[in-house]
Amino acid sequence: MTSPSRFSLLIKDQLAKVGIDASLDVQESAAAFDRLNRREFDLAPWGHAIALDDPDAVYGEFYLCNSGRNYSGICDPEVDALFERQSQTLDVNERRRLVWEMEKKAVGTQSKVILLWRLDRTIHWANVRNYRRHPSLYNNQRMEGVWLAEG
Repeated sequence: MTSPSRFSLLIKDQLAKVGIDASLDVQESAAAFDRLNRREFDLAPWGHAIALDDPDAVYGEFYLCNSGRNYSGICDPEVDALFERQSQTLDVNERRRLVWEMEKKAVGTQSKVILLWRLDRTIHWANVRNYRRHPSLYNNQRMEGVWLAEG
């Protein structure tokens, strides 16, 4: 279940089970992004890839008042303040505590509800050389230095 239209059908089906009759308006990407940016939607099931597994990347992109992908426009200044504090904190345990506090507040706004995480797998062959694995599947797709050994 990875395509936006299939995901939308799943959500429509689940909403129907609790008595909500939703209508679908599946659009091509450019039109959909335009509507997201103009906030012309009630619910927008959407998949996102995260470039970096770090609170600065995730919360900075989706949950802050002026985040580029905060399509709901929901703003909690406390989330922004906690974001700034955790981003500047060098103590790992203190940062973790601040991130958990920020997460509770951000999730409580329901500006973005995460319904699922996708798990990707990478297959390795012994004759593939110079491939460097990265925590994000989308950050190492350039294969110009990768080559195949004979055998």
